[in-house]
Amino acid sequence: MEDDPEHLEEKAVSLKEERDSTNRQASVIAKQNTERIGLLKQTIAESNEARRVRDAENKAASEFREKRRAIEDEINGMRAKMDALQKEMHEMPSTPGGEDPDRLMRRIEDLEWIQQTEALSATKEKEMSKRIKELRKKMPNASRNMTVRAEMRGLREAIRNKSGEAKALREEMEKHARLADEQHAKRVALLKKARKMEEKLADVLKELGDVRDKADDAHEGFLEARGEARRITDAERAKEKAEKDAKDKEMRSKLGEQAKAILTKFKAGEKLSFEEIQVLQETGAL
Repeated sequence: MEDDPEHLEEKAVSLKEERDSTNRQASVIAKQNTERIGLLKQTIAESNEARRVRDAENKAASEFREKRRAIEDEINGMRAKMDALQKEMHEMPSTPGGEDPDRLMRRIEDLEWIQQTEALSATKEKEMSKRIKELRKKMPNASRNMTVRAEMRGLREAIRNKSGEAKALREEMEKHARLADEQHAKRVALLKKARKMEEKLADVLKELGDVRDKADDAHEGFLEARGEARRITDAERAKEKAEKDAKDKEMRSKLGEQAKAILTKFKAGEKLSFEEIQVLQETGAL
């Protein structure tokens, strides 16, 4: 019978085992959850570190990009100056033979020396003077031509050097940009991993809640069954005691009646048996 104390006790023991087993299961899940939470925190920390490194690399790439742009602006300015000098060169009157000012000056001095130290005919003197005059006319153009050429050589060298700097800066910029992209991809992967871990953690937390609810239900059932078993046992004990007390009372009543009859017989002078004497002793009549 379900109300039988023995059955209720068995039910209580079964529910206790279920409660303990479920609590052990909950403990295992809780421990796993603690580990999962630790891994989730670690993953989030790694994603934050990847973001920090990415931002630092992007900042470095931006700085190198700005430096490169500044140098490219310098190069563009020098190229514009080169174009202007080149245009000036094209517009200059040509200097036959491509003579430089020093060479022209030496030729003029040589001619003047001959003119001053040698005896020349009037015709030869006139020709030499004309030649010296022509050479002197070439001097300004030749001087400017040489200056422009020198400036252009300097600009070419400067452009070459600046181009090397710009190339090195571009390589640094590309390196840091590539590292930033790698860290960004790493962070995206870590965040994706963290989201999956959060989803799994939410499912397991729900499972843990269900398991704990089951353990609580088993514990309540255990307490109820154990309490009911004890209540019934106590009630049966009280009933047994009441029945025993009633039997004792009935027996005492019967002994009392017997004792009265025996005592009347004793007072009448009749001889009493051993059993009758015992009855009187048990009832306190003697």
